[in-house]
Amino acid sequence: MLIFQYGSNLSSVRLNSEQRLGGAARVVGIACTEQPYRFRFPVWGGINGCAAAGILPGGEQPVWGVIYAIPEERVIHGGGPGPTLDAIEDEGCDYRRGPIDLRLANGGRPDEEVHTYHPRDPREDLVTEWHYVRHILTGALEHELPRDYVRQIADRAIDNNPALAGPVHRHLVQALGPGLKSPVSGN
Repeated sequence: MLIFQYGSNLSSVRLNSEQRLGGAARVVGIACTEQPYRFRFPVWGGINGCAAAGILPGGEQPVWGVIYAIPEERVIHGGGPGPTLDAIEDEGCDYRRGPIDLRLANGGRPDEEVHTYHPRDPREDLVTEWHYVRHILTGALEHELPRDYVRQIADRAIDNNPALAGPVHRHLVQALGPGLKSPVSGN
């Protein structure tokens, strides 16, 4: 199956860890949504102990992420041995897995249907934490998502939890160099 990941599973290391898919996910490429979405933290991630990422309709721009090819038995509840992505994403409770229209980085469209995880009951009152956001930023940098988009993710995380301004900025400066403008002040 082709699965679009835009949150902490942008990080191939996290997604393919022994606690998650144990190397079963293969990167197909990067893509963005055809429709505009709002990238937020609207779901309580029990595994993470903080608000988790979700994309909501009605945004002003596309959301970028990674398309992974994952064997169906490692995606669908009860599909086989080991954790499934449905279980990791709490599909049916926190998220619902469903198709999404994407545009590949080269401008084309995927040859097969791609699914992602949509928040079921998004909330605005949840707060995310650095240990979770770090995976998103690490994955975005790992897959060389557009820098402006990486800054937007950083801004959304800081909007959600202003205490993340320092760690987010240090992480991006370490990865991208000292000339990076602060996500908070624009400097």
